[in-house]
Amino acid sequence: MTWSDYAELPKVADAVIEAENREENTVNGVVKGGEKSSLHKLSDLGDPPEKTEYIARHVILKVLGDEKSVKFYELVAAKIPEQVIREMLAEVRVDGARSPAKLFTYKIKQYALERARGGFQERKKGLLHGM
Repeated sequence: MTWSDYAELPKVADAVIEAENREENTVNGVVKGGEKSSLHKLSDLGDPPEKTEYIARHVILKVLGDEKSVKFYELVAAKIPEQVIREMLAEVRVDGARSPAKLFTYKIKQYALERARGGFQERKKGLLHGM
């Protein structure tokens, strides 16, 4: 490497860090810079609004108890199948995390990223068939 290559390293590192943090820099599923997150990009399930609200308030909120995140939970309920939500909530309960809401949010974001890449269903099927 030359000295000029070393001079470029901070710029490259900053670009990588910015790309990694972009997904976490969201408010209600929309990145603060106006870009939509992977969760927001998923298509709606087409469930009636009453079902979406029920899942957000009586399934997710009941377990996590984070009133500030109701809008996010409504987005999750509109985009993620109920069975997946219930499985993730069960995993969060079993994990015993200090911050269950943060763990749930992380799991939902990972699911949305996998779905956006088309990999979640295949990975899940592989896990189930391997048992």
